[in-house]
Amino acid sequence: MGLMQQEQPTIAEAVPAVNRRDHYIPQGYLRGFIDPVRRDLPRPLWQLDIPSGIWSEKSPKELGYRYGFYDYTVREMGAQTADMAFAELERNFTGIRNELIKNDFRSWKSHLDFLLRYIQMMRARSLLFFENQQKDGRNLRAWVVEEVSPDRTSVRVRSMIPAPLPESFIKNWTITNMRMEIAKGAAWLNDFNWALRYCGSPALPFCISEFPFMAYGPRSNLVDALRDLETLLFFPLCWQACLVGSRQFFDVETGRFDEEDMRRVARMYRASAQRFVISPRTVDLPEYEQITADLGACQEEESGILLSRRCNAKRGKTRQKAKKRRKKVEKLARCISLELAESLRLACRPAKFG
Repeated sequence: MGLMQQEQPTIAEAVPAVNRRDHYIPQGYLRGFIDPVRRDLPRPLWQLDIPSGIWSEKSPKELGYRYGFYDYTVREMGAQTADMAFAELERNFTGIRNELIKNDFRSWKSHLDFLLRYIQMMRARSLLFFENQQKDGRNLRAWVVEEVSPDRTSVRVRSMIPAPLPESFIKNWTITNMRMEIAKGAAWLNDFNWALRYCGSPALPFCISEFPFMAYGPRSNLVDALRDLETLLFFPLCWQACLVGSRQFFDVETGRFDEEDMRRVARMYRASAQRFVISPRTVDLPEYEQITADLGACQEEESGILLSRRCNAKRGKTRQKAKKRRKKVEKLARCISLELAESLRLACRPAKFG
C-alpha cells in the first residue's frame, strides 16, 4: 500500500502503444526448434494448437507474441527499456547454442552462468509471470495525492480510503518488475544442480509449449515445489538438448535420453500447454489427442444443452450428467500427468545413466 500522485497527462506525456509484435518467446530461441531439413522453408516449425488439436506449419515470426506486450504507457519510462533488458541475452544466445551444437554439447558447463541468466529472462518475460504480477498489482491499494503543499511537508489526498491502482500503472509496474528480475541474473537458479540431456533425432525431439521453462514434481504450490528434492526443472535449449535442474546431485551430468524418456518429456509439455506446442516435427501423443477430443465433445455437449429448448428440470439433469463426464475426462488427464511426473523423476535419476 502506498501513495500515488494524481497527474493530468498532457499530449506530450501520453504515449500511444508502439503495438509491435513483442515476442514472449524470442524468435532466435524458436529457431533452435527447426528441423534441419526444413530450415529453408518459409514456415519451418510445427505448431500444435491446443484448443483445436490441429498441427500447422508456422514461422518463428508467427509464434509466441502479443502486440505491445512490453510497451510502457508513459514516455518518461522509455519505450525501449524492455528491449534493453533483453538485448545482451538475445544477442549472444544463438552463437552460444550454435557452439554447443557444434561440439556435441561438451562445453555446456562453461556457459552455464549465461544459460541460467537466459532462463531467468525467459521466466520473467513469460505470460505466466505477467499474469501473476498483474494479479498481485490488482490487489494493491494506494492513496491518490491531489495536491502537495508548497513546502513539500504535507499532501492532500482524494480520499482516506486507499483505491485500486489503474491498469496503466499495473502494466508499467509489471514491466519494471520484469526488468528487475532479469537484472538479478541467475539468482536462485544457482541453488540447483544442473545436468544436460540430449536426443539423437528430430523425429523424437525436445519440444516446448508457451512456457518453455518447466518445474515438474509432486507439489502443486510453486514455492514448495522449488524447495522439494523431487522437483525437476526443465529448459530445452533447442530440439537436441535440454537442461535439467534438481536440488539433488547428478552423478552423470551429460547423458542421452532414450526414446521413452523423450516421449515423457513431450507428454509433459503437452500436458502443461494451454495455447500451443512447438516442435520440429509433429509429435504423436494419442492419449492426449483423445483427451483433447473428449474435452471438446464435453464442452460442445454442455453448450448444446444450454441452447436447447427442453424444460428447465430436464435440461438441468442432463447438464449435470455432461459435467460429470467432463470431470471424468479431466481426472484422466490429471492421472496421466501424475504418472508422467513419477516417470520423469525415475528417468533423471543418476542410476539410469550410470
